[in-house]
Amino acid sequence: HEVDINKKLIFNYVPLPKNINDETTTYLIDGVFEDNYLSVLELIKNLNELKSASTNKFSLLGISCECIKDETFFSVHTQANKITIIAIHKQAIIFSREHRITADNAELRELNLVEGITQSIAYAQQQFREINFSIIALSGSIVIDEIMVEHICMSSELGVTVLYPNTFIQGFEYEEAQEHIFAIGSWFIPKKYQFLPTSVLAHKQYNIISKVLLTASIIFVLISFFYTYEKYSSYADSLQNYEIIKDKLNK
Repeated sequence: HEVDINKKLIFNYVPLPKNINDETTTYLIDGVFEDNYLSVLELIKNLNELKSASTNKFSLLGISCECIKDETFFSVHTQANKITIIAIHKQAIIFSREHRITADNAELRELNLVEGITQSIAYAQQQFREINFSIIALSGSIVIDEIMVEHICMSSELGVTVLYPNTFIQGFEYEEAQEHIFAIGSWFIPKKYQFLPTSVLAHKQYNIISKVLLTASIIFVLISFFYTYEKYSSYADSLQNYEIIKDKLNK
């Protein structure tokens, strides 16, 4: 689709893990339109309360690395007709794809979802032949459909597992957590994968500086108070000694 080149973008780029023989560094670059991004952040009344902000695939990375301790694996999330697939190597995304499938009926939808997932995984494996992927971690609506899970198992040589945050987050029943994977994952996004607009950063930094200056002012006032009190006490003692000596001399 067409992209308006005049729109301001917020970029995030991090170096991908390097092999021993690599002479160059490859970067993973992502960008979001600032206007669209800020319109979503406007739902938060107090931006000072904003701890992190990023995109769905980095939320999926965060929750995936929290649940799965393998070095290299795929994480797949489905929500209605949308598929999010990431390939994770050493806790970094080396491949990602987000797309929607179209279908006229439930049967065709299942076939298209499975085909979209298996084709993306096969493509990533071909692109990264030197890396051995261990498993495919599934999350979202797909894990509730046992038939689709079986199709993915049969279509891939990799083992299949399910992201299950219930083990370290209490309060969810059965598959309820699967409806909130991205929201849960946002708690575990590393800082280097966050997107914070310049205006938000400036606002947060201004408030931090204001708090630091206020704290420094309070400390300065307290130090001045104690210093003044010490001088006053010393003066009062000297004055008392003077009165005692003066009284003795008068006598």
